[in-house]
Amino acid sequence: MIKLLSCGPIIEPIIGISISVIICGFLLFYTFKRTKENVFYKNDFKQLSNLKKSIYSILYLTIVICCLWLTFFILAMIFSTILLMF
Repeated sequence: MIKLLSCGPIIEPIIGISISVIICGFLLFYTFKRTKENVFYKNDFKQLSNLKKSIYSILYLTIVICCLWLTFFILAMIFSTILLMF
């Protein structure tokens, strides 16, 4: 039981980062699908520049979310270490 509780701070950010990467992957898939329909079927080539901006914004969002999870992981490790000292 104690070993399972000690693995919690390690498993939590891994699960959080995985969920955020999956969500951003679905956003990328939806963006590609929508742009493909507009470019190839409607011949709207302005959508290609919008696609590039959308991809960059989704990738930046993924990086920011992963950095937040890692920050929470580091803070959890620091606080758990401090609490174990007392």
